[in-house]
Amino acid sequence: MERFLLVVLYLSGWFIFSTSGLHQYHYVAEQMTWTEAQTYCREKYTDLATIETMGDMNQLVNTVSSAGYNSLVWIGLYSNIGWRWSDGYRGSGAEFRNWQTEGNEPNFRSGDQFCVCMEQRGVWLDYWCSIESHFICNNGTQLDPQFVYISQSMNWSSAQRYCRENYIDLATVRNDTENQQIQKMIGTWAWIGLFRNPDTYWSDGSNSSFTYWDSGSHPLGSLSRFCAAAVQKSGKWKAKSCEDRLPFVCYSIPGSSGLHQYHYVAEQMTWTEAQTYCREKYTDLATIETMEDMNQLVNTVSSAGNNSLVWIGLYSNIDWRWSDEYRGSGAAFRNWYTGANNEPDFTSGVDFCVVTGIKGEWWDDGCSLKYPTICNNGTQLDPQFVHISQSMNWSSAQRYCRENYIDLATVRDDTENQQIQKMIGTWTWIGLFRNPDSYWSDGSNSSFTYWDGGSHPLGSLSRFCAAAVQKSGKWKAKSCEDRLPFVCYSIPGTQLDPQFVYISQSMSWSSAQRYCRENYIDLATVRNDTENQQIQKMIGGYAWIGLFRNPDTYWSDGSGSSFTYWDGGSHPLGSLSRFCGAAVQKSGKWKAKSCEDRLPFVCYSITVKRQVVKLRMKLEDSSVDLNDPAVKAQILKKFQDRLKEQGVSGATLKWREQPDGKVFHEEGKEEKKKSRKKTEL
Repeated sequence: MERFLLVVLYLSGWFIFSTSGLHQYHYVAEQMTWTEAQTYCREKYTDLATIETMGDMNQLVNTVSSAGYNSLVWIGLYSNIGWRWSDGYRGSGAEFRNWQTEGNEPNFRSGDQFCVCMEQRGVWLDYWCSIESHFICNNGTQLDPQFVYISQSMNWSSAQRYCRENYIDLATVRNDTENQQIQKMIGTWAWIGLFRNPDTYWSDGSNSSFTYWDSGSHPLGSLSRFCAAAVQKSGKWKAKSCEDRLPFVCYSIPGSSGLHQYHYVAEQMTWTEAQTYCREKYTDLATIETMEDMNQLVNTVSSAGNNSLVWIGLYSNIDWRWSDEYRGSGAAFRNWYTGANNEPDFTSGVDFCVVTGIKGEWWDDGCSLKYPTICNNGTQLDPQFVHISQSMNWSSAQRYCRENYIDLATVRDDTENQQIQKMIGTWTWIGLFRNPDSYWSDGSNSSFTYWDGGSHPLGSLSRFCAAAVQKSGKWKAKSCEDRLPFVCYSIPGTQLDPQFVYISQSMSWSSAQRYCRENYIDLATVRNDTENQQIQKMIGGYAWIGLFRNPDTYWSDGSGSSFTYWDGGSHPLGSLSRFCGAAVQKSGKWKAKSCEDRLPFVCYSITVKRQVVKLRMKLEDSSVDLNDPAVKAQILKKFQDRLKEQGVSGATLKWREQPDGKVFHEEGKEEKKKSRKKTEL
């Protein structure tokens, strides 16, 4: 008999675009109980501090010590059967612990120490929740869940497994607003994440106390084990046997996965009309980055009863691009039809737009044809402009922006032009160029212009690049070989922006480098004036950064940043054949120091994306136990070696265990059918 087993592993690497990263911690000097501190943090910030790594731990210790406090502080860990975080976090770092070993913590002294505090060394103790202490909050924004309705009927356990594999978990309902959101998307009984066995819990471990039972009270009845289901007309909940087969609602958190919110529009439109409609009503036409997105889009279309072609956001303008100009790590995803026509085939010579069918396959088609549409339902992120004061010709500026950000600045409206106007002091390159026609460097189609004189400045220049001038913000054509400062842009959440961490402990440059590499990524690399100012604001005197010379000048992390800000305006070779650069507080300018000097220093970290990869494996030898630790280690090593062969570096692999402690599970008949159906889409 063939045996198929499912396995899930983590693939993480700092080279992948970020969706998560270091926390921003905030020290609160008021004395409160753990519960009072939790309430305060949730009202003023996000929640009590969650700590996922030793890097987080060091950052938190530094936050407390820099405030001059040397006693116990509350963090967000507490015990409710098992240890859990106040914000409900259950990601890959949720199991990180830093217990004090001298007292065998946690020791549950007197049987009622259910909250956790941290002492000044960073080690943790379980403690009485009623004791008053200072505390640490997470400084961030609580993201609202995105609910996804799954019309396929399953029992509660299978629904839970499906949600955990494809989203985060079955839906947790925290308030009436979220209950109404779920009520509007379902058509009959549907599982949510509440269950009782024998006590009542939410599937994701969160502590929401909101309920909306049909009878107004907890429906224990004769059921010792039940799972809650929401009903469409009233939105009220009723207890159901966990073995009943029902549709269900999963949830995802924006930024925790690549899922989009798709919206089906039944109106027949051309591609251009559909693009205009989506931009007016939602964000844009649908962008699809992964097969997971593709399955979600297919489900959105099929649940609306549509079985014909629909427009998506892909179109051809020299090459294939997305309507919303998305250029991130999933922008190259394609799911072309591979039958007789081998799409894209450009059959009529004008098939420059893309449709998808009920199986999720794509065809190129004429943009003037009319179809229903799928829009992205979300928020368009505004660009962040960065002024680079170093002068370069237009091509060099373009290359610099593409290497360090996204591209030279595209200006879409007067508001963005004013933003750029405020940050520059003289002629400055933006991304517009003409050779021989006018284009934006990033390929976008913005029609906004602000030429000095009110018209297109062709003049005698057959090739020009646009520059913005400070006083008026108006643009004037310049030769592309002129050397000017320039403005780059990035999009929040898509760029690998560093997070700088100031370490107040004094060390030699080499020791500081080793510390940063062990706990973060490396000593700080400074790419522009904005980052230099960030460092300037956090230090109190000379502090090491990552620049060194031995005998040539390099950055510690090997990057090629050419930005410098030496005190005196030139390279400080002097009599030092070996030096390391240090930034000084008042001016932010750099001065050469002997590498043996002991100074505070600045590290940096790059936010990390953790990607879950699900594997389906066929066993030739049924006697092999894939859950044997030695076997798992051998398989993991083979995957790691294969990544190296393919040129992938900086990645870490680890297995993700299921709730029963196992990694591999034999696939049942229903799961085999589901896997086959997915591969057909």
